[in-house]
Amino acid sequence: MKTSKKDFEEFQKSFRKYQELLGVQNFEIIFEHRKLDDNDAELEFFRQPCAAVARLNTQRSDSGRSIDNLAKHEAIELLLAPLRSAAMRRDVAEDEVNERAHSVVQALMRLL
Repeated sequence: MKTSKKDFEEFQKSFRKYQELLGVQNFEIIFEHRKLDDNDAELEFFRQPCAAVARLNTQRSDSGRSIDNLAKHEAIELLLAPLRSAAMRRDVAEDEVNERAHSVVQALMRLL
């Protein structure tokens, strides 16, 4: 099944809602609506500059996940992206990983 322009607009709106809820508005977000190989949606994170590309697949799988849930998942990926990025760098200091982990904790504290 194909995703429509309306689905893409809903994806963007929902993503922004969760981005604000999670407190990760300090990222420039580019949205793309295009064919993806394996996912209904995905997020590509760029540490420098602080940006990400949130993509919605033009072809839906039969996973049954709503557009809102896809957007929520990708916003959570954005929340975790700086921690994941820091943890993968060879030269990372323990303090930086702890700071990124603390950011995740703070976001969850706002929600719970």
